[in-house]
Amino acid sequence: MSGAAAAVVVLTPDALRDLIRAAVADALAEHQPTPTTTTRETGVLTSAELAARLQIGPRELRRHVKAGLIPPPVMVGPRSPRWSVSTIAEWEQGRSVPIPELKPRRKKVG
Repeated sequence: MSGAAAAVVVLTPDALRDLIRAAVADALAEHQPTPTTTTRETGVLTSAELAARLQIGPRELRRHVKAGLIPPPVMVGPRSPRWSVSTIAEWEQGRSVPIPELKPRRKKVG
């Protein structure tokens, strides 16, 4: 064996914890999630994403679409409605009043 000696570093538990925290923080910074739907500028929105963007619930979203208050979705599957981000952005620009609250449906007792 020739000449190079391996260096051994001894760390205290606190120093090791700090080192691990820094490594994890660096790794997380490199892998940021995609932007939230409120800042998305292109693509399509799911029902959940559009409801979150409009600050309403999914059921209320369906009722508003049915009432014609929100543009209809494009169905990409039998149970997969999607809205174009550009269509929703144009609709939001042209809308001067907030989305009205609809009266909750009452179930028929019978």
